[in-house]
Amino acid sequence: MEKVWIDANVILRYLLQDHQEFFQKVQKIMLEAEQGKLKLLVAPITIAEVVWNLELFYKIPRKEIADVLSAFICSEGIEAEEADVVLFALKSYKESNVDFIDAYLSHHMAKLGNTKIFTFDKKHFSRLDVEILNTD
Repeated sequence: MEKVWIDANVILRYLLQDHQEFFQKVQKIMLEAEQGKLKLLVAPITIAEVVWNLELFYKIPRKEIADVLSAFICSEGIEAEEADVVLFALKSYKESNVDFIDAYLSHHMAKLGNTKIFTFDKKHFSRLDVEILNTD
């Protein structure tokens, strides 16, 4: 089975259906993936870009973003790198009111077994299951 990476603009056109020509092309590729003819690969950084665009440019509520992207990642024919980490990050993004990338980093750190972080963003990271390095 052929594996193909997809970019944030492909996911955005599929989810938003705001450009009919591009949506139809993405829909065709998604159908091939669902039928097992193709595997679509997604990197965590791509998900971060999609979240950023949906939240800041399209003003979509974070609950909707997290739910739609979680469903997308779990779709037949989609293979997301670190899917477990990304799904946990989307859940934290939705429930803890933190930036997606901060949620992703905290879950990525936990997966690696080191949850200590040096940051100036104590507001967000204090809502996550991490230990903030105290430099006082």
